[in-house]
Amino acid sequence: MNLVFDIETVGYEFDTLSESQQEYILRYAEQEKDEIKREEKIEDAKRYLSLYPFTAKIVAIGMLNTKTENIMVLYDSEQKEEWKNEERKTVYKSMNEIDMISYFWDCVKKVDKIITFNGKNFDVPFIMLRSALLKVKPSRNLIKNKYDSSNHIDLLEQLTFYGITKKFNLDFYCHAFGIQSPKSKGITGMEVKELYKAGRIKDIAVYCGDDVRATYNLYKIWNEYLNFAWKIFNKMKLNEDKYYYLRNVKISVVLSLLLIIASFLVLPNVKINQRRISYYQEPVIKLFEIPQTKLSLPAKTISEQPKLNILVDEPEILPDVILSENELSNSNQQLTNHQTETIKADGENIIFFPQQTLEILPANQGIKGIIKFELLIDENGEVKNYKILSSTIKSEEKISEIINAVLKTKWQPMPDGKEYIVEKIYQFN
Repeated sequence: MNLVFDIETVGYEFDTLSESQQEYILRYAEQEKDEIKREEKIEDAKRYLSLYPFTAKIVAIGMLNTKTENIMVLYDSEQKEEWKNEERKTVYKSMNEIDMISYFWDCVKKVDKIITFNGKNFDVPFIMLRSALLKVKPSRNLIKNKYDSSNHIDLLEQLTFYGITKKFNLDFYCHAFGIQSPKSKGITGMEVKELYKAGRIKDIAVYCGDDVRATYNLYKIWNEYLNFAWKIFNKMKLNEDKYYYLRNVKISVVLSLLLIIASFLVLPNVKINQRRISYYQEPVIKLFEIPQTKLSLPAKTISEQPKLNILVDEPEILPDVILSENELSNSNQQLTNHQTETIKADGENIIFFPQQTLEILPANQGIKGIIKFELLIDENGEVKNYKILSSTIKSEEKISEIINAVLKTKWQPMPDGKEYIVEKIYQFN
């Protein structure tokens, strides 16, 4: 979606300017020796106050949405009112200058491009400087490279091919291309101040809306018949950007190599204390409370659904970390501190201490907290089912990652191929 916009401005009364400002405005007119010409130049200088953001204010802003072709015109008025012209598809709304400019910038940040007629030389610089004067921060920088139309299409520059041909005003182009001119009703931009002084602010708002409509119709003609030139230019600009990008990459590589060489020549040899790098936080694992049972499946307790309803999948991103024999022996040595349980099976006491043979750790390292599982180990030493007994981890996503890892762990099977239950605690710091 693009936004076509135009502004109408009114200059301050000349007497309201400071004495030094008045002298600066009239500095060239006062040098004229011919009295008649001097008076004419003085009047022109006062009339041109409407063109400068430091000596004028915005009294109307017209905006057209190219997607819906609807127009919103904001105009300066102390009376709060809003009205609509169905024929023109235009809504008119009154507000003060600060609110108008703020509303404009809110609209600009939502569109792809803005479209103007002579906007790069007048409308955009004027509204940006007025924004600064009124302490309103623009939402986008609309003043960039003169030949960059990525966010601003100025039709006057496009129709003159950036100054190659003669410039005409909007009224002239409208007549040439068969578009209804907003000035056909006898109103021009230089007469806006007289209308404003006469209290005809609504006439100014209507004129501003017609100005925007004419600019949009001119844009459609340019876009259909002349926009190919921009495609060529954008391609040239892309090649230019690619050249500078590759150049900067080569410079960066050369500088990096020089820096590395300098570091080896200048810096003394430093012995690096090599140590084992841990790529993950090892969880604290505790296996205990092996119940005395006749090796029957406690189906009612273990088959209960976990407290959190989490879908467990088999993501490929989980790294399978196989513990080495040394690590397993260390783990088993630590487990000897736990009390072994005597399990009865068919009238005989069986002393069995289960050992974990494969540990799988979650891939995500942003986990913090403690989670306690009750695991059902089948005859093959695999986790057949699980139940979450307690957890301080609030994120369901993190818990799902831990469950995926737990279901892949391997345990020492029972000698007689029976199933058994263990509890396991993961602690992540």
